[in-house]
Amino acid sequence: MIFDNWPTSDPDRLPRLTFDACLPALVRRLDHRALADLHTRLEHQGTPTLNLPHTELLAPDPHLEPQLELTTSLLDALRQLHHELHTLRTSFQSFTERYFARLPGRARRDVVVEYLEEQAPRAGELRKDLRALDEFLDFETLRERQTLRESRLIARLRLIFIALEALAHDLLARAHPEDLSLLSQHLLGLPGAELLRTFAQNRDLAELQPLAIRAAHAPLAALLHERPDALASDWLRLLIKIAILPTASSWLKIAALSTLAHSREAGLDVLVQRATRSFELPDDWHVQAHAIARLAELYPEIAREHLATIELAPTSGVPDAIPIAVARALSGDPHPDALAMLERLALPASEPRQKVRAHAARALTA
Repeated sequence: MIFDNWPTSDPDRLPRLTFDACLPALVRRLDHRALADLHTRLEHQGTPTLNLPHTELLAPDPHLEPQLELTTSLLDALRQLHHELHTLRTSFQSFTERYFARLPGRARRDVVVEYLEEQAPRAGELRKDLRALDEFLDFETLRERQTLRESRLIARLRLIFIALEALAHDLLARAHPEDLSLLSQHLLGLPGAELLRTFAQNRDLAELQPLAIRAAHAPLAALLHERPDALASDWLRLLIKIAILPTASSWLKIAALSTLAHSREAGLDVLVQRATRSFELPDDWHVQAHAIARLAELYPEIAREHLATIELAPTSGVPDAIPIAVARALSGDPHPDALAMLERLALPASEPRQKVRAHAARALTA
């Protein structure tokens, strides 16, 4: 998954008012079965009751109400799926403990029958499973079935997070600048929005962690920039912890850094730390390159000062991605120090790597 493809929004284009409009075409094609199930869920939910902050907004967008309705419906679906996944996992864990607490033979078979009776949605399926007990149905088969059920729920959750991310980004991009902080607080206070933080810190569902942070990114970034005092401290602590946690995946750290970067007070030090040195983990160059790009984009003066301290020589074992990230970060910067760094990276005498020189030369001509 590419993590620099944050959703874009143009107030002159049609707003995202449907679930499908919030999902990339490729995602809709690849996850069409999960999408069909979610369509059914959303249709059965009906129209949610909203408590809109209209009277407090300076210039409410005409599409605000339908977009908030869709957000509320998606969060309701998120709560349902979270409950189903928790129930599914808890049930199988209980079955596993009971199964291995019995001696092999009839006692374990009775536990399996009891579990099948709990799980079978229809009597016909239960009869098929009971007949299969004497042929192929055993604990390993049930574990494979459990994994398949979990993966289907996770696919639905993945679509919910992607849609929430695009919808929040579009909603806030259309808002008046004076209304950003109020709308961001409203979004993060909707029923079910607390689950975004729950998923963001759940390492048992590591593939969903960065998606949960991205789903909350737009309102979190707006509050970090406009009203950091209004942001829940739980979110801030979690983002900082993830950004510096050695065990977090590179995708997760990048998602946390992208949000933290919008706070000069809370995120700048972490951003500088990740941009100027690696923690010597296998994929930390990826995080470092991303931090360099964000630092230069949001704080160019500070970036110029710190990028000069990064060891870029090929003899130091630095991967090509780091000097390339520096070259891209300095592209278009007319400051003499930036031009001097780019010239060093573009000269064969000081930089033997052709790919790095090419990026530096391109940055010099930008």
